[in-house]
This record gives sequence, structure tokens and C-alpha cells, in this order.
Amino acid sequence: MKFANLIPAILLTGASATVSAQISIFTGGDAGEGLNLQGTFLPGFAVYAGPGGETATYTIQNAVFENSLVLGGIDISAPNETAFGAGVTDPQGSASDAGLANITNFVRFGGASAPEGSIGVAITAPILFGQMYRLQLLFNEACCNNRGFDVQVEGVLIADEFSPFVTQGDTDGGNQPGALITHVFTAGDTTLNANLLVAAGFVDDNAIIDAVTLEAIPEPTSLALAMLGGAGLLAQRRRRR
Repeated sequence: MKFANLIPAILLTGASATVSAQISIFTGGDAGEGLNLQGTFLPGFAVYAGPGGETATYTIQNAVFENSLVLGGIDISAPNETAFGAGVTDPQGSASDAGLANITNFVRFGGASAPEGSIGVAITAPILFGQMYRLQLLFNEACCNNRGFDVQVEGVLIADEFSPFVTQGDTDGGNQPGALITHVFTAGDTTLNANLLVAAGFVDDNAIIDAVTLEAIPEPTSLALAMLGGAGLLAQRRRRR
């Protein structure tokens, strides 16, 4: 995807310049194994791409992950979903490791054969204008070494032609690292818009996502939290196929 295509979106949303965007791996669910889950996560702001009807929650460090199809918080919208691999597993087998395996064994996906720049997966959430956030996007490639897509947050391209396989170095879907994108930004409006976009040059142009977290940094005031919680309850989540 070309940067020129993003200029209108940046101007319209008033998005801030990139503060931080990092591509890395995670090997387990405990502290020091790649994921930053030591902060405070509001209900619905640590989610996994689970199937309809699944209501299980999984605690990983300080985050309680719930199915993104519940009301409020983060919504993951994509035309397709599937069970996908065994989940990222850690032989140490802590409670957080078990939770991680359960949130990385299913994906929502989309974008195949669509024009370059089309949205394969859309991620939205209510946010507070002017608040700084840490966004984490979790991927577990269990299939394809030829998949790639672009990642755009608030109109800004934060990962160009991102390939989970390249980051992980494997596709067996089990005892391997997962791929992680961490992006810190300041909200320029009241709705997070993170899109996984079709990128040219990949045999498999489906974008995939396993899980998402969104954490305010530093933590907002009690009044701000109450406002955000109210906004989250108003956000209606509908399953898209």
C-alpha cells in the first residue's frame, strides 16, 4: 500500500503522528515472554476472536480476555472465521500460558481477492479524545508462509506488508512464537479504527487476527473511566459473516 493513499484519511481523522510501532514475538503468557499485560484493562478491552456462543474468559497476567462478540469494548469485524492451529503454547504450562493457548487457536479473517487497500479485518473501540493508548495485536500463523497484509491505525500505516510467518519463523500453530504488533498513539477522536488491509504481492492476501488489547497510558481518571465505560456499553457488537 502506498503512503499517498493514506493522506486523505490522516487529514480527515486528525490522527496523531506515530508515537511507537513495534513488531515482535511472544512465546508465552507470563511476564517477560513478550506481551505487556501488567496494566489495567477495562472489561471488553482485552478480547479474542472467538466463535459465536463462546462465553469463556481467559486471564493472562492482569488482563481478562473475553470473546470480542460480547457487547461493548473492542469489536473485531471480518467476513470469515475458523479454528486455526493449537494456539501458542509454552512447555512451562502456567495458568497464563494455558489462557494464551486458548485465545490464539481461532482467527477472524478476510480480504482474499479484494483490491489492494481493501479492509480485510476492521477493529473498533470507544476511546477518549487526547488520551494515549497502547494497542497490541496478536497473531498466530498456523497455515501459510505466503500471507501478508498492511496494518493501519487511525489512518496511519504502522506496518507495511506485515507477514506473521516472517515474524514467527514457523507455521505449525503450536509450540512456536506468536507475532505481535504494539502501537502507542494519542487519540485524535473518540473511536479507535484499526484496519488490516489487503496488500499486493502475497499469494494469500487474507488478513488474520487472534486477539487485541487496548490500554490507556497513563491510566485515566475515575471520571474518564466512567465516561469510557458508558461509551463501551453503547457500542453494539454484531457478528458479521
